[in-house]
Amino acid sequence: MPLSSAAALLLLVGSLSLQTVSLEARRHLQLQLQLRQQQDLLSSAAQQLVGRLKLHHSCLLELPSSRWAGAPCLAAEAPEALQQGQIGSHSYRLLSLAPTPAGAELRLALSSGGPTAAFALVNGALRELGLRSAQPGAA
Repeated sequence: MPLSSAAALLLLVGSLSLQTVSLEARRHLQLQLQLRQQQDLLSSAAQQLVGRLKLHHSCLLELPSSRWAGAPCLAAEAPEALQQGQIGSHSYRLLSLAPTPAGAELRLALSSGGPTAAFALVNGALRELGLRSAQPGAA
C-alpha cells in the first residue's frame, strides 16, 4: 500500500508540474499576441497620420511637432487635432515628430497604454524603428 500511495503522489506532482508549464506557456503566447496587436495598431496609426499630413499638411513634416502651432499649412485647424486619431475602436496620440535630414522620425502611443513605437519617414516610406515598453508615469 505505501508504494502505491507514493506512486500516486508522484503522478499527481508530475501532472501539476505539466499543468503549470502549460499555463505559463499559454500566458506567454497571450502576451505575445497582445504585443503584436499593439504593434499592428501603432503601425496603422503611423500610416494614417503620415497619410493625413502628406495630403493636407505637408509643411508639418518639416517642423518638430512642438512647433506646429501657427504653421501656415494648418489654416484654422488646431495642431492638437492632428496629434491624435482613431484606428477602429482604438485611439492613438502622436508623442513627437522630429524632422531628420532624410525625412522625419515620429513616436506614437495608444491612448489605452502599452508600448510606444518609433517610426522613420525616409524618402516618403514609413519604416518601423521598434517598440519601447511603457514606462510608469511616462507620457
